[in-house]
Amino acid sequence: MHGIPIILATLIRSLSSQPLPPDFPLALADATGEMVVFTEAPRRIVSLSPDFTENLFALGAGDRIAGVTAFCDYPPAAAGKKRVGDLWTPNLEEILALAPDLVLATQEGNRPQAVKALRELKLKVFVSPPARSVEGYLRNLSELARMVGAAEQGEELAARLRSEIARAHGRSAGWKRPRVFLQLGRSPLVTAAWGTIIGDLIEIAGGENIAAASPLRYPSFSREQVIADDPDIIIVALEKREAEVCRKEWEEFASLSAAKSGRICTLDPDLVSRAGPRLVDGLRALEGMIRTIDGQPQAEGARSR
Repeated sequence: MHGIPIILATLIRSLSSQPLPPDFPLALADATGEMVVFTEAPRRIVSLSPDFTENLFALGAGDRIAGVTAFCDYPPAAAGKKRVGDLWTPNLEEILALAPDLVLATQEGNRPQAVKALRELKLKVFVSPPARSVEGYLRNLSELARMVGAAEQGEELAARLRSEIARAHGRSAGWKRPRVFLQLGRSPLVTAAWGTIIGDLIEIAGGENIAAASPLRYPSFSREQVIADDPDIIIVALEKREAEVCRKEWEEFASLSAAKSGRICTLDPDLVSRAGPRLVDGLRALEGMIRTIDGQPQAEGARSR
């Protein structure tokens, strides 16, 4: 009888010392329903979204990027990559000339016609679904990591980001939530509602999104509607020069609670609209705007300083 535990212990040690199953071959269904098969990690990748570009560099696969769009400007090393047009009109000839073994596209950011044309050129295209929450982004990140042979790096990165998000959730517990309007466009006046990373970030940071109940994910608001809703905070997430113009426009409405309290803020849009690791930087920025102490909503029982 004593020999059985010894045999089991030996077997367990033997199994635990075996290498992990290989990453490849790998078959993944993309957002279009296409089954994309990977027999090995791609060596030449064309990224048709700034999100992919940023995530590939974060996963340590930046050296395998052969081409990017004109909007792929982060990290700085992306500037040295071949430009293949923009999100809506990628240059098919330039992409084909790069001989990629993988083209990465997004369901919301790239035209279906472009994806179809690339596949007709016999190129392997993976179309990623939209991330409708921070957790959705982390799932997409892990999937991308698997397809480029960086599953371990992907899990480590996702774990770090989840830890940051969990801490932010903890900080927001018990706070009286100020009402927030986040502006993404000037004409029309676009914001983010349900089913978006931005809407999720506002909630995690401790705010109440006034657009949350909209039936559209990215609805247009009239200025009169925003004034009637009277948010405690207005955050303008636009290019710096345009953001300053919009901020001054809102400040002209002296009856707005956000104008009275000086809580009309500007934010780098890339920190919240790009599904990449910098989302946690955007989350910290939102926290700072939402949880300003001087005269603003605080945690239950907290004292003014």
